[in-house]
Amino acid sequence: MEKLSTLGFINKSLKMFEKHYTNELKKDVYNEFLAKHQNRLTFFLSIGHPSIRARVVMVQSTKLTYAFDKLRSEAIKFVRHHNLEAKWLKIDLVNEINSISFHELEKLIAQTRKNYFRYGIAFDRDFRLAFLEQELNGNAILRSYNNGPMQIDERNLNHYVKLASKTLRFPFSKNNYRNKTVYIFKTDSLFIDIDQMELRELYNGKLTNGIRKITSIKDETKHLIEEATYYLV
Repeated sequence: MEKLSTLGFINKSLKMFEKHYTNELKKDVYNEFLAKHQNRLTFFLSIGHPSIRARVVMVQSTKLTYAFDKLRSEAIKFVRHHNLEAKWLKIDLVNEINSISFHELEKLIAQTRKNYFRYGIAFDRDFRLAFLEQELNGNAILRSYNNGPMQIDERNLNHYVKLASKTLRFPFSKNNYRNKTVYIFKTDSLFIDIDQMELRELYNGKLTNGIRKITSIKDETKHLIEEATYYLV
């Protein structure tokens, strides 16, 4: 199979993602969820390369086609601006949202072990400042100090916001959210890499979150062995 360019990979993958979700959104579980949330679709697209942390873009729309048009536009703009060579993509569709007070969020985080927080967080109803679980854990936005309970690290959050080109009028401060409502959310996720061009569903659970579902242990083992040979001297 001829190797795709980054733009070719993004375009082909997004067509596959869109086809998948065209079918998924016909299910009753999604109809019920969307009816509660103004029929708003919220997608996160993670763009990855083995040598760097994934970059994430988020779009919202009430129409699937418009959502993917925006995703495609944002993803292409992003890789061009950052001169990024995409090797894999992960897409997340928000499928559960729960509102809680900021105080309740801090308690929930404090009760969680490092790297085991299994929700995304949106600090406003419109997801203008929102992070996937992988963004929170992978960038030490949630961390402990001196073996104390886990908490939101303002400095790391603001650093990541700048790195990820997210827009904030003012730096994030926990004090600004003390008496406010925030939102925790879960997602349905798909993964694809440029070498295999096969959609992989990802597990969603406390111990298996983000792990790829596989249909054949034999084929997966063979692929891992073949990939590993590239790193042998």
